[in-house]
Amino acid sequence: MKITYSSFKYKFNKIKGLLIYLIFKYTKFGKNFQILEGLKNSEKGKTCFVVANGPSLKIKDLDKLHKTNTISIASNKIYLCFDDTRWRPTYYTVADYLNAENDNSDIDKLNSIKFIPYSLKSFFGDHNNTVYFNERSAKRDNYKDYIPDFSFEATEGFHIGETVTHLNIQIALYLGCNPIYIIGMDGEYKVPSSVVHGHDVMGDTLKSDNGNHFCANYYSDNEKWAIPRVDLIHITHDLDNKAVKSKNVNIYNASRKSAIESFERVNMSEVKL
Repeated sequence: MKITYSSFKYKFNKIKGLLIYLIFKYTKFGKNFQILEGLKNSEKGKTCFVVANGPSLKIKDLDKLHKTNTISIASNKIYLCFDDTRWRPTYYTVADYLNAENDNSDIDKLNSIKFIPYSLKSFFGDHNNTVYFNERSAKRDNYKDYIPDFSFEATEGFHIGETVTHLNIQIALYLGCNPIYIIGMDGEYKVPSSVVHGHDVMGDTLKSDNGNHFCANYYSDNEKWAIPRVDLIHITHDLDNKAVKSKNVNIYNASRKSAIESFERVNMSEVKL
């Protein structure tokens, strides 16, 4: 299947991002690291909602977060719901190359504090509300030996796994949030049976959303997006649950519908804020 960028281009940007990371860390541009250090435990003891973009996400849940001024982290095209709610995420992330390439102008306009990997820095402008971090990828050998990892220190980088929710959980823990609730994490994707996964993490794309997100127009016509690997997502979230609990922090899956069994389930309607 033809895609809009090559594997070489993706790997080149990752290497470039690492070089930028080293320059920012060890030169006068170290201000970015000071910002990351300052964010550690800055939300200590506060309830945080990690907002995923699955079809079970409800506007009334976001309205509830707005009314209670609850800390939240959201990603990718979450801004498509902004016309329907006054809620805005406290923190915003994007880690997927295609999302950054396709949506950089919309993302640049967001007022939330943004966490973005250095490998995607070339897509965005320099803004006071944008913090760049080093991207640490999971170990893999053509998906046969997928080994996710979890970072407790932002200044050393966050791990990018098979789902941006993995990144957001790391950020929530780094900020010191407790408890952490996840909503909109359905964990199921409608992918045509004719599609065969390639060996490259960015090797396959889809041209249709097929109802995999909270709004029908999440992807525009012919906009391509990376095929999710649900089996690897489960492995990643198993690690997330263990890592968070190792710090004596509570984490729950409050999604109205979810195939992810890694976290203790709770009913969103019963969560008191």
